[in-house]
Amino acid sequence: MTLFLAALAIFAQFAASTAIAAGPPPPIWPDNFSIRFYTQNEESAQYGTMYYSWSQRAQRIDHAQHSYECEHFYSTTGPCTLLFINHSMYAVIPDKQQCCLDLPNGPTPPTWLASASYNGTDTVNGLVCDRWQGGPHFYWEHSGVPVKFSFPDVPAQDMYFLPTTYLVAPQPSSLFTLPATTCSQPCHALFRR
Repeated sequence: MTLFLAALAIFAQFAASTAIAAGPPPPIWPDNFSIRFYTQNEESAQYGTMYYSWSQRAQRIDHAQHSYECEHFYSTTGPCTLLFINHSMYAVIPDKQQCCLDLPNGPTPPTWLASASYNGTDTVNGLVCDRWQGGPHFYWEHSGVPVKFSFPDVPAQDMYFLPTTYLVAPQPSSLFTLPATTCSQPCHALFRR
């Protein structure tokens, strides 16, 4: 009888740990949405907005002045915009009137977390969130709404989304239009990294 109870206890523990590890199915982003976010450096928070349109194969991230992204990657204390269009990522730096081709990757697909592992729950800004890990990055979501995206080893790049600003709606194509200036020059030719 003791052996049976021990085996039952081991099985129950295994079943419980498997249930936690399996968790809910990975989130799938809607085809179109926008959401505000903030990043945090040593001095203050910098606010921005992410616009997403998988139906247009486009994504836009507006970073505020003094954000880590703009200062570290594009050598500006002003704002910067990242445009992911088709299979390319462009950086637009308004105060320098520059646009450049940064990376050969396009917008994030709605199913980007399909192979991510579920890591249980965490509380982020007072919300109990499901936490997912995809590669070195973590993503938190509360009731289908993005709450946080983390960059490994660079907390100043972490994006804290503002769930009350989440709007699932078609995005105007004008949001994803490159400026009139040429954007074909590689960013690494313009900015030291």
